[in-house]
Amino acid sequence: MTKELSVSQILDAVNSGAGLKTLSPVMKRLANAVSGDEIDGEILKDTARYDVALSINLLRAANRPGQYGNPVDNIQSAIDRIGATTARNMALSTEFVDMEASTSDKKAENEMRQLLCERSLFIAASAKQLVEKLGKPNNDHFHTLGLLLDIGVHFLLNNFTEQYLPILERWQASGGSLIEHEYDHLGIDHTIVGQHLAHTWNLGPVFEDSIRYHHSASGNGLDKEYADIIYLSSLVGGVFFMTRQSGLFNNILKYGFGKFWNDEDELSNLLQRVALEADKAMFLISTSKSNVTSIDLLRVINTELSRATLSYDEMVSELEAAMRKAETLTQKLEDANKQLRAAANIDPLTKIYNRRYFEE
Repeated sequence: MTKELSVSQILDAVNSGAGLKTLSPVMKRLANAVSGDEIDGEILKDTARYDVALSINLLRAANRPGQYGNPVDNIQSAIDRIGATTARNMALSTEFVDMEASTSDKKAENEMRQLLCERSLFIAASAKQLVEKLGKPNNDHFHTLGLLLDIGVHFLLNNFTEQYLPILERWQASGGSLIEHEYDHLGIDHTIVGQHLAHTWNLGPVFEDSIRYHHSASGNGLDKEYADIIYLSSLVGGVFFMTRQSGLFNNILKYGFGKFWNDEDELSNLLQRVALEADKAMFLISTSKSNVTSIDLLRVINTELSRATLSYDEMVSELEAAMRKAETLTQKLEDANKQLRAAANIDPLTKIYNRRYFEE
């Protein structure tokens, strides 16, 4: 008999620091990228930006309360802030699920984990394509945001598998709103859980509100264009995993008409680009089955982590040193900019300070 789950138990897990797990193929890719004390930076970045758990671990480290200013909102910025060594250790410390488990219960659970990871990749690809469609910069931010919109779903499956897996299976079988299925059985839904996680992990108000309201067309206070991107990303990414696609396809077509596409062909082309990008990401982070068992993988990862011999205090010290270095560089840049401004704003003929130079 499945043990009942209360809202307070879920929120207690959020507040106690419970996290997310990645999949064993992802960790195999990271382990293969390690050489001595170093890790291939490009492989680390590309793997993390396509994996929910790795992204969260790096963003949590980069957004530690009291350590930094504004939250960073993408993987490259997170790695730049905490430094390559800390990023390597945070990534290799991520818990993972053995995807080669043989029991029927574990197979069903792992198939759902795989599906949810793929779904998040499609939502992330949708966000990136929609932003590019508008000609907007900073698509790395929207890609990361799209990837993390469903962190509440991942969290519930990771930490309350026994109670949450049947809810996901019923939703898959019958369709409808996942939020309604969640409320019927838990009294809370994944968007509220996700919002609490984003707040606890100091991801910033934009992430909190986007995660909370990504199923709402109104956006509940989000900038209209921002809300449109988030809402459509969730719909477009989700359409690939629905058994009854025609109705949702028509809703997507109507909602984005005139802003993101002008006819059905344009939407179809965007869906193709989303599928290609998501497939590329899945291929990138999912290695083929190998002879390396999860026990062997743990041994490799623990060996690599032990080489770093970083205690918790040393890791904090390294983070503080990186922060001081960044502050020093920022001050030097500000001083250089002041000198440049002073030189550039003096008209060479009249010797008069030219304000308009920097206003154009």
